[in-house]
Amino acid sequence: MLFVLPAAADERGDFFEAKIRPLLARRCQSCHGVSRSAGLRLDSREAILRGGRSGAAIVPGDPDNSLLFQAIDHTHGSLKMPPTANKLDAVEIEAIARWIREGAIWPESPREFFLTRIKPVLDANCVACHGPLQQQGRLRLDTAEGFAKGGLSGPAVIAKDPDRSLLLQAVRHEHPRLKMPPAGRLDAAAIADLASWIERGAIFVDAPAQLSPYVIRPEQQAFWSFQPLKKPGAMPVAGRAGWNRNPVDRFIGHAQDWAKLAPVPRASKLTLIRRVTFDLTGLPPSPGEIDAFVRDSSPGAFATVVERLLASPRYGERWGRHWLDVVRYADTAGDAADFPVPEAYKYRNWVIDAFNQDKPYDRFVREQIAGDLLPAASEEERWQQTIATGYLAVSRRIGVSPHGERHVTIEDSIDNLGKTFLGLSIGCARCHDHKFDPIPTADYYAIYGILDSSVYPFAGAEHRPHRADFVYRVGQAKADEILKPFEDRLAPWNRREREKFAEYQSFQDRKITTPGRSREAVWKELNELREQRRAVAEAFPPLETAYAISEGEGHDVPIQRMGDPRSPGSMAPRGFLQILGGAKVPQGERGSGRRQLADWLLENPLAARVMVNRVWHWHFGVGLVTSTSDFGVRGAAPSHPDLLNYLAARFVQDGWSLKALHRLILLSETYQLSSESHAANAAADPENR
Repeated sequence: MLFVLPAAADERGDFFEAKIRPLLARRCQSCHGVSRSAGLRLDSREAILRGGRSGAAIVPGDPDNSLLFQAIDHTHGSLKMPPTANKLDAVEIEAIARWIREGAIWPESPREFFLTRIKPVLDANCVACHGPLQQQGRLRLDTAEGFAKGGLSGPAVIAKDPDRSLLLQAVRHEHPRLKMPPAGRLDAAAIADLASWIERGAIFVDAPAQLSPYVIRPEQQAFWSFQPLKKPGAMPVAGRAGWNRNPVDRFIGHAQDWAKLAPVPRASKLTLIRRVTFDLTGLPPSPGEIDAFVRDSSPGAFATVVERLLASPRYGERWGRHWLDVVRYADTAGDAADFPVPEAYKYRNWVIDAFNQDKPYDRFVREQIAGDLLPAASEEERWQQTIATGYLAVSRRIGVSPHGERHVTIEDSIDNLGKTFLGLSIGCARCHDHKFDPIPTADYYAIYGILDSSVYPFAGAEHRPHRADFVYRVGQAKADEILKPFEDRLAPWNRREREKFAEYQSFQDRKITTPGRSREAVWKELNELREQRRAVAEAFPPLETAYAISEGEGHDVPIQRMGDPRSPGSMAPRGFLQILGGAKVPQGERGSGRRQLADWLLENPLAARVMVNRVWHWHFGVGLVTSTSDFGVRGAAPSHPDLLNYLAARFVQDGWSLKALHRLILLSETYQLSSESHAANAAADPENR
């Protein structure tokens, strides 16, 4: 029999399907589905009523006393949900309240009915004889294909016709020959469920396949960019006088000798000081600086200029700008509303200061990924490390309600992280295994789980113009204590705003409008209410905040089939790329895993190679690898692989010092050559490689 609901319940069921089921799937079930965070599942009514470690999630008919509503409304003493995303907007919160108030109706979808009522019966009573190990009568009852194909006696089921279906005849013991299961007849409830399932169309849902091992082929592992850095052996020798003092010149001079290319003359002193000053500070040299350098005939004159420029505050501004371009820095949120983020400048200044202080690059990377989790010698250092995670916080948002498209924000984080630190397009593996590089989809979601276990700040959006999850300098617990009285005063205003916004939204669904009311009038009332609310909100004490990342509850996530968060597949344990070691976050780790991720990003040969190539690119206009953010199969091969290896190994040996790398490059004859054309060279090497 089909389940028939009364008319009123039908309307509530339609509301659930339109508003609640998609909301739970999008915002809740990545943590409270298969992964069962805090012992709670939110993917069936029974599971919600059963609840988790904190008790039942809902009290049907009473949203105010339902833990789920208290958590999403932020009125519970300790539960604030979603913990790893921004707060639900006013319409979403009101929808949950209405659903609970009206009895928490949850019509079973065909998929749910199969998974909760039918599959357990088949697994317990049928699959042993009609499954992967044996197929008696050539019949399999563990896959959709097996059901469709049937066995020696014909199709097992005829959709929407229980009486003619062999399966039902067998379990009812109505077939003259087939009596199933052999051990004894099923109970009446199970038989009734099977009959109902067939009558409803016999929808069969294949269980998510378990992750199959991803095999990295030898030729993939042997690709040049994945090879360990080699300690330099015997240095090449250049055949020209003066070209063997600097390691850069040894490699370049030797290559030019082999290609029978003649170096052009050294640049004039005027050209050289303009070149290096623009390179290191982005500004022209002053007349006095030019005159002093031109008049200085000492052998170390140019080295003196380089040291002066590296010590200039303008150096950090110039090279910080290079970095901020790579990591797509902006001081607005970037969604359709593009809300401003006044605190974003703190990350910008942190980057500038890091370059000026010559912060070791490995530390520079770790702080941007997990600065809030690293030990600190002082409170100020701890705060600066927290600000550094603004790198992740500035990930793009999309849409009018960007907090509802969290998977797009995390995609941007992963895509930029891969290109910036590893020169790999990891984002291409979101929907399927990478087409060219050895990066399976499972690796994408291994990193996704780490970031999904972190809390991104929310700058505001049209549907909810209130910020959330910014990091307080005094810490969240202390901030909660300080702000509680102010939050209590604001709570009724928030509720009134939410109800008014829900009224505004309801006009798009209404077939009959309320006399004397209009969408425009309600919008005006909403804005007036927000202005009244503003005075209460502005009374909050001005606690210092940062647009930064904080820890959520560590959890793994399922692979999203075709990149769709509404279609979960197998679970992907948190970890790193298999081609770079495939390390995993330890079982039972309650933290996000960002600290481990920061280490993994540096414990591979790509980290140093990619950064020294960027520095070369920013000095010469083209990198030794011309595709500066793609060291994969589709990227360019290095023009001087041995030089790139040397520079990367030397970079690590010098304590990841960028200023030391600058000195090595800038003091070379190669950097100081004129840019004039040389006909023979241009003919033999038209791209100047």
